[in-house]
Amino acid sequence: MKKILLNSFVLIATILIISCNSEENNNNPNNELLGTWNLYRTTGMIPNVPVFNNGQVIWVFNSNNTVDITNTIVSTDPNYIYTLLPTGNYSYSIDISNGNLLTVNGQNIGKVDINGNIMLLNDNVELDGFLTEFHKN
Repeated sequence: MKKILLNSFVLIATILIISCNSEENNNNPNNELLGTWNLYRTTGMIPNVPVFNNGQVIWVFNSNNTVDITNTIVSTDPNYIYTLLPTGNYSYSIDISNGNLLTVNGQNIGKVDINGNIMLLNDNVELDGFLTEFHKN
């Protein structure tokens, strides 16, 4: 009888562990974030919405929680401030408990919303912030 109870306990514990792990993976935005993203545009309280050409600003999210950013917009260009960060390799994290808040190199970038091949970074657009749109390659 003890053997049957022990086997039943082990089976139930295994099922619970497996179901928790698969549920965590489905809700993890890091899985969708991985890959190459091209900055498309930044909107918000901007009179002339800048639209960027494919390849001008590229963010590559890596599985080791780093992002490689290539920014070819020169710093004297008026649209440079909408590109968020200069060229470099940065660490990143996503705070799931805070609405998927993306932090890059210690700087809060915005809340991540990914729908297919479109990623939106919402930096409080409803409070005069920016909404930055990326397209995935």
